[in-house]
Parts: sequence; C-alpha cells; structure tokens
Amino acid sequence: MSKLFTYLITGLAFSILGQANQSDFQARLARLEALVQQQQQTIKQQQQEISALRDHQEESVTLAADFEVSQDNLEGEMMAALKESELLTFGKNVDGLALKNDARFRYEVRDRDNEAANRERLRLRLRLGGTYTNKTENWKFGLGLEVGSDDHDSANQTLNNSGTFSSLDIFLDYAYATHSWDQLSLTVGQMKNPFKTTNLVWDGDIRPVGAAVGYDNDGMFATLAWFDAHRGDGTGSAQDYNDDALIVAGQVGFEAESEDASWGAALGYMAGNEAVDTHLSVAASDEYDAQVGDLYAWLNTDLGDVDLKVFGHAALNFGADGASLVAGEQADDNDLAWTIGAQAGIAKFKLKYAYRHIEADSVIGSLTDSDFGSGVGASGNTNVEGHTVYIGYKLLNSVELGLNSMFYDRIEGPSRDAKYYQLDLKYKF
Repeated sequence: MSKLFTYLITGLAFSILGQANQSDFQARLARLEALVQQQQQTIKQQQQEISALRDHQEESVTLAADFEVSQDNLEGEMMAALKESELLTFGKNVDGLALKNDARFRYEVRDRDNEAANRERLRLRLRLGGTYTNKTENWKFGLGLEVGSDDHDSANQTLNNSGTFSSLDIFLDYAYATHSWDQLSLTVGQMKNPFKTTNLVWDGDIRPVGAAVGYDNDGMFATLAWFDAHRGDGTGSAQDYNDDALIVAGQVGFEAESEDASWGAALGYMAGNEAVDTHLSVAASDEYDAQVGDLYAWLNTDLGDVDLKVFGHAALNFGADGASLVAGEQADDNDLAWTIGAQAGIAKFKLKYAYRHIEADSVIGSLTDSDFGSGVGASGNTNVEGHTVYIGYKLLNSVELGLNSMFYDRIEGPSRDAKYYQLDLKYKF
C-alpha cells in the first residue's frame, strides 16, 4: 500500500512538473514569435524606406533629364517663335543666339612726376555682340560691334575729343566662325583671344586676326594659332614695312577640380617674323627676335563666404639679343616679365591685387596691357613695375561701380613714376 501510494505521489509530481515546463515553454515560444514578428515589421518598414529613397533618386534623375530636355525644347520653341515673327528673323541654319553686351563709363586721372604729362578724361566703351549657333552642324559665328576706338589694344573712346558733344564712331570688334569636331575646333576670323592668359602678355581688348586650332578633352587642352598682326603698306623706308607682321603661337595645359576648388596651368610660346620686331616691338637691334615663352598658373577656391582666386604668370623672351630698348643696356639683361595676384569676391564686393614687373625687352610691347605703365614705360608700356589695386561694388546684379588704381615706376633708365586712377561704372545687358 505504501509503495502504491509512493508511485502515485511520484507520478503526480512528474505530471505537475511536466505541465509547468510545458507552460513555460509555450510562454517562451510566444515571446519568440512576438519578437520575430517585430523584427519582420522593422525589416518591412526599412525595405519600404529604401524603396522610397530609390524611387526618389530615380525621380530626381528623371526630373533632371526632363529639365534638360524642356530647356532645350524651350530654346527651340523660342527660336522657332522668333523665326516666325515679323519683327526678327533668322536663317534656316541658325538654331541658337546668345547676346552679350556691356557698357562702361570711365573717368580717369594720370598723375605723373612730370606734371606736363598729367591728364584727366572721360571715356566710354560700349560693346554689342553675341554668337549664332548651329548645334546640328557644330558651328557658331561670333559678331560684335563697339562704340569706342580703332586702337588694337583699347576699346575706349575719349568723349568730346574731336569737338563739342561730338558723335562717336562704330567699329567692328570681332567677327569669327568656329567649327567643332568632338574635342577639336577651328576658329577663323577676327576672334576673341583663344589663349588662357593675363594682360602681362595680351591686353584684354586685343582681337587677334587669323586662325586657331583648339583641342579640349577631359581637362587637357591645347591651342595652335597663326595671326596676321599688321599688314605692310610699303610706305616705310625699311623693307620690313612691306611685309606683314606674322605671329605663330601655341599653348598646352590642363584644368582640374575637386569639390571645393579648381586649378590649372598653361605653357605658351609665340614667335614673330622680322616685321613683328619692327612694327610691334620696335626693336633697338637687328639681333632682336621676338620669341616669348610664358607659364600661367591659377587656383580658384572658396573660403567660407569668400570666392578666392590666386594666380602667377611669367614670360621670358628667348630672342632678346643685341641692344636693349633701354639706352646703354643689353636686351638679354631685360628679357623677363612676371606678375602675381589675387582676386576675392565677398558678398557684393570684389577686390583685386596684382604686382607686375615687365622688363623692357621681355614681351611684345604692342600686345601687353595698354594702361599699366602709361606715360612712364618704354615702347608699349614695358620697362615698368608696380602695383594694381581694384575695389568694386555691385549696385545691382548687372551694375558695378569700381575704382582701379595703378602705382608704377620705371625699372631702368632715368627715374620716372606715375599714379593712374580709373573710376568705372559698368553695365551688363
């Protein structure tokens, strides 16, 4: 009886323990199922978010493509409307037109150590022009007019210079055609300067006449040009005056950029025939031969709210031999020119500074900056060094008021210096 009771008690105990373990197992299983459902819900939600982000990205790409297409369509529709209008018509082979015009009113003062060479004058430069394009046939034609002067290195007209309230002349500023084939281009005519440069070597108003071949691919570029700078008229006593002044020039370089900066460098070379030495450089010796090599480098970056550019440009005349333009000097002792500078844009302000050193026989005198060195330098404003400071303020998006100040001295020869101030009011339209 006691054994039977023991068996019954033991069986009951195991039964109770089994039921307890089963109940605990079921509870744990329920919690696990709940956790799995929660994880599945989280994964589903994440998948939905990923899908939404992917859709948003695809939508952004589609919108960008649609914008480009709609912009092209808009340009096409505008051109079609202009062609059909009675007010303005274009040839059938023109499908684009870009106008770029500007006007500048200038009051300038040159204060030289020799008071007899001082001057004050009011000047005007008005430029009207643009480019006609044919995207299908890959060409464009540039045409520009200027109300200024016929000087090759200045588009300014001195007001009332020829009489009381005198009228101004209109000149052809540029007229050129450019044909493109993938990375190659050919430009012929009177063109805007095809080289990346500063006014150390080329005045900004010069429009070279001739032909230029360009190459541009993935940041690498190259330009080869032939220019007819001066046509001989046979009126001079020297035979050189019967010859055209011809220049051959080339340049190779690169441009690169990162997220917050861009930079580049260009190596150039130009050489002229004997007529260039006579007409443009006014060589002091028959041994002189214009062969100018130059190196230009620049960096653009952002420093907070400041847009900054720094640059350096140097030129060496390998053909400077014989007597110098400076009396008693040798040309090969005066064959170097260089400049360094910086430009900063801060809100509506623009600040520029540059220092230039231009020896007498270093660059082609008729091509360098026509303002810096005025009244002090040798032929074509060489043999000068000094500072240039510009401060500008945007009165409106297209209107700027600026003051350009130049302080320079003669490098070799009798001492001479000057201060040159230009107060400009500029409009772009």
